[in-house]
Amino acid sequence: MKLPGSWLFIPAVCVVCSIGLPGHAQAEAGGGSENSSVQCTVRFTRTAYLPSDSGEIAVVLRPVKGIHINVEPPVSFTMESDSVLRPAGDIVSAQDTKTGYLAAGTDLKQKFRLAPSLPPGIYRLKASLIYYYCSDTEGWCRRHREPLVLNLSIAQPPKQQQRTSPDP
Repeated sequence: MKLPGSWLFIPAVCVVCSIGLPGHAQAEAGGGSENSSVQCTVRFTRTAYLPSDSGEIAVVLRPVKGIHINVEPPVSFTMESDSVLRPAGDIVSAQDTKTGYLAAGTDLKQKFRLAPSLPPGIYRLKASLIYYYCSDTEGWCRRHREPLVLNLSIAQPPKQQQRTSPDP
């Protein structure tokens, strides 16, 4: 049985997923640059932020069998615009002590600081992650730029309670 107007449900759900829900921070990898050798996932380590907050973005790179990610040159993270979110320092990654390559499947962490005067709302930010990956058997290496879309929700700061002095 077909319900009238049911065709509107799927697009409405997709719009909610792509812009994020208020009070939540979301991120997505792969803004059009496919890499069949390495899967990239990205997320904020917290779900809500206030103006001037600090936080971390966690990125996980999972290469397919036979591919590794180099630690030199290092993985780099850049924002298209720095007016909302400013990276703080370099991205931190873990090196596999046996191979000397990036430890596959572990979080790479990029610290950031938010601008102090952000009004509440949802911000759609664009960034990119650059890394170098190589074939273990074929001897080739490639540079890859992974476009990232970060949906960040800034909540209303809590109101300061006014202090009243007790009556003498």
